[in-house]
Amino acid sequence: MYGGSLLGKYFYCLWFLKSIFLCFVFYYPYAKYKNVYVLFFTIVLSLFVVYYKFNEMYICFLFGTFLREFERLVYRKIRLVSFLSATVFLFLFCFWNNEYLKIYYEHLGPFVLFDTSSSLTHYFSVLFYKIIIGLCGSVFLFCLFKMRSSLFQSSKLGRYISYIGKNTLYIYVFQYFFLETVLGVFMDLDNLDKYFTDLVLTPILSLIILVFMNYLYVKIGKSFAMTFVFGR
Repeated sequence: MYGGSLLGKYFYCLWFLKSIFLCFVFYYPYAKYKNVYVLFFTIVLSLFVVYYKFNEMYICFLFGTFLREFERLVYRKIRLVSFLSATVFLFLFCFWNNEYLKIYYEHLGPFVLFDTSSSLTHYFSVLFYKIIIGLCGSVFLFCLFKMRSSLFQSSKLGRYISYIGKNTLYIYVFQYFFLETVLGVFMDLDNLDKYFTDLVLTPILSLIILVFMNYLYVKIGKSFAMTFVFGR
């Protein structure tokens, strides 16, 4: 379990499943009582919880729930929303720094104490920057696909792609194990040409794995394995 076994991967590497669970736990009091003060308290508390990237994920989770509640309003102004979100994303991207992918902090248990690279102010500024640029990029893509949804609905290939899109969580879990336990052991791409690997081989492999993982999900979707992994 602690030496990198399959069981260890399940407990320690699938962080996003635990993050989703925490999001539902934090969101539940607001969903039940619709109290804005409770919601504000959970947001503030989440910013200090660093386990499973929860300090980044919870605000994105809330944004998704509110976007769904107001989706009719968004879609009525979809061209304006897509333009504004793309503009903000491109503007913020001009200031992107790869160091933003690494927020250094000290923590006590699950809670952040201070940013060791500079200050707590820097920690929160980078955190909010990452959240905002991520949300803007996501909104733009949502709007783009919504405006082009007729292209997906009118073709068999488009409907299949939409179907796969509904199964992405399960596909992601399956492909994680597949990449780590199969391809990671039996396939080595390090000695191949970088451009050939990135532009040709990786996209082809990704497409094959995507289709195969979706097929695997369909075949065992109602089995005990799905109940154990996803609670279904």
